[in-house]
Amino acid sequence: FPSSLSLFVTNLLDCGWGEFRPDNALSSLEAASKDLHLLLLDPDRFLFDRMIPGHNQGGGGGGKGTGLDLDYKHNKVYGRERERSLISDVFCRVSFTGESEALFIEGFSGSGKSSLVQSVVEYIDVAGAYMIQKKFDEISQERPMSVVIAAFDDLCHSMSKNNSPQELHAIVVELMQVFGAQLSALVRLLPSVAMIMPNMNAQFGDYGQDAEINMTSVYFILQLFARVISSKLHPIMIFLDDLQWADSASLDVLQHILSDIKGESCVFMIGSFRSNEVNEDHPVITLINCL
Repeated sequence: FPSSLSLFVTNLLDCGWGEFRPDNALSSLEAASKDLHLLLLDPDRFLFDRMIPGHNQGGGGGGKGTGLDLDYKHNKVYGRERERSLISDVFCRVSFTGESEALFIEGFSGSGKSSLVQSVVEYIDVAGAYMIQKKFDEISQERPMSVVIAAFDDLCHSMSKNNSPQELHAIVVELMQVFGAQLSALVRLLPSVAMIMPNMNAQFGDYGQDAEINMTSVYFILQLFARVISSKLHPIMIFLDDLQWADSASLDVLQHILSDIKGESCVFMIGSFRSNEVNEDHPVITLINCL
């Protein structure tokens, strides 16, 4: 029998020792079921023995022979299939209905919140979504809106990757029609938009030297931008980590975009936060309740 299966049976038998059972004994039928599921889910990695040449399995003989090695992937998340399926299901629903949704992941620092999201990113990216990821930090509140604005600015790179030149041209035409005279304000707020609009510099000149854009205009511009570029074919997926440090303005604009009364934005937002640093009066909880 494979060593992993032998070990599983041993741990199962050890359950009969009651309070004297070893620490490795299976604690419940559910734990045994999860272990079996993992063995069957990836048998090449967990069920069949993989030998290491030159390693002495028995511990003697001068290091010659073979030993067993557990072949695992460092960036793969194990045992969280239910959560991964939930993220994938919500993304599929957003892509099918065209209606924005948000999903929040809470947990202590180091509990694998970010790794869980990263484990499904490659599949969502292949599906054609505009994928962006940003992280708040302890000084984010001193720079209101900076993280969210930077995230939307990065969208232009994702758009270039996921669209043909003809599709990009169609997006540019729609942006020009929707924003009209306010197009220069969009480029001031999101400079990377200029990369998909090669004639912007000639048309608007030194648009970066204009006066600052007020907060209300930022809300309006980002909401309009999300409406234009997102669709069922290319939904926006934005992952924002460490929301416990997010500033109120950033959370407000996210609420505006996700609660678009015209229903024209197609956005899937995943937010993670440290549950031990967020109380019931925290702005993140207010955002969750509003949505």
